Amino acid sequence: MDAKRVTAAAAPVTAGTAAVLRERGRRQRRDRIERTVTLTSPIILLLVWEAVARLQLVDVRFFPRPSLVIVELYDLAVSGQLWQDLSVTLVRIVIGFVAGAFGGVVFGLVMGGSRWARAILGPIMASIYPIPKIAIFPLILLVFGLGETSKYITVAIAVFFLVLFPTITGVLGIPRIYIDAAANLNARGFDFYRRIAFPGALPSIFTGFRVGLGVALIIIVGVEFVGAAIRLALGETVPDEDLMPTQFTPVIQRYAFPDPGVVKSVSGAEAAKEVPGIAEVIVTAREGDVIPAAGDKRPSAAMVLATGESREDALKAANDALARIRIETA
Repeated sequence: MDAKRVTAAAAPVTAGTAAVLRERGRRQRRDRIERTVTLTSPIILLLVWEAVARLQLVDVRFFPRPSLVIVELYDLAVSGQLWQDLSVTLVRIVIGFVAGAFGGVVFGLVMGGSRWARAILGPIMASIYPIPKIAIFPLILLVFGLGETSKYITVAIAVFFLVLFPTITGVLGIPRIYIDAAANLNARGFDFYRRIAFPGALPSIFTGFRVGLGVALIIIVGVEFVGAAIRLALGETVPDEDLMPTQFTPVIQRYAFPDPGVVKSVSGAEAAKEVPGIAEVIVTAREGDVIPAAGDKRPSAAMVLATGESREDALKAANDALARIRIETA
């Protein structure tokens, strides 16, 4: 009688265990399929891209074959150029991120723990925050020059705000009981920020770090695009260490067309380039060009980009270069 009861009781347990095992097996198979799809989908996309490019179904100038990209990437890695460029970018990100994150944490703790600080600094921070940080990069270039400092500052400004506001939120979200306990224990001033505000806001601070790091990568890409365009405009003639504000004061001067007529000859461009401090000379006038009347809007006949330790030096170099350009009309 007892044996029958044990067998009857064991049967449901065995059936339930089998059902659990079957469900676990289905989940494991589903997980394996998802992992396989996750790993193979990029490979399939690259293979389709390669096939489409080889069949000339897309313009390979804009959509080059992945195989060519891999070969070029390998060549850059072997030559060391890839690691050199990557290290420069990483240094810019790290320095800008650390500077911006440190400032964001400090100001965030102060503003979160002080009503007066929030009242004074809150409107200022809220008005500056919506401005796209890449949009103020030209202004930063004028102030700090084309060297590394301008890149560090642009990244730091972007990261600063993304860490500032989460830090403020984290401090304001600390339960009141901890603040009251700190007051009863006479933890004020620096002790309050060290023992209460900073530890309590850490989850929000790290959230700001995570978001700020991603934005720092986006900002540095845009900043380096602008820097590369400027270097192309200068013809790679001025090294980065010489592009600081004290040594790179850009001045663009334009050569106005003389009296109306037809351009007969243009000379002096090479002589203008020999003037110290001239980075670029662009002559737009060509023989046979018709010069409009004085009342019409005349295009520039020539432009020069001059550099110097001061604006006066750059302006003098630009005027000296323009004086060597001769445009005769008939």
